[in-house]
Amino acid sequence: MSETPMNKSDNAGPRSLTRPLVLLLLALVVGWLVLVVAQIGELPASGRETPDKLRAAVADALGHRSADELQELFSKESAGKKYAETYLKSWESLQASDVRVELSPDTARVLVAATAGDGNRVCVGWPVAQQRGLWYLEGVPALQGVTCST
Repeated sequence: MSETPMNKSDNAGPRSLTRPLVLLLLALVVGWLVLVVAQIGELPASGRETPDKLRAAVADALGHRSADELQELFSKESAGKKYAETYLKSWESLQASDVRVELSPDTARVLVAATAGDGNRVCVGWPVAQQRGLWYLEGVPALQGVTCST
């Protein structure tokens, strides 16, 4: 009986496919991760292009009673994740009417004034700041330049 020598390719079978398949799967996962990171980087910034557009967005968020809309208007460094939600809960307890949202004459603050359910005038002003070309509200209310005359 003569034996024929076995070639390495004779018993390569499924094992020879494993390495290229693993490399292909790894490449697909890495490609998917790169795509996800790129899309996250392209998400629109949450600030507004001008102080007046910021003022209008505040008015819309208050009008819609939307914590999400309001939260996106604050700089991330100045207001915690639940800032707008907490603010709106307090706002709703006022039973506010005659709400006015204005930009201060020097465009340094967004001013919100309203009449509370008890008839008292209530007002708050948030400083505005520009970051990376967009305008944001600062979480700490303005301590000067806010009057309820609006």
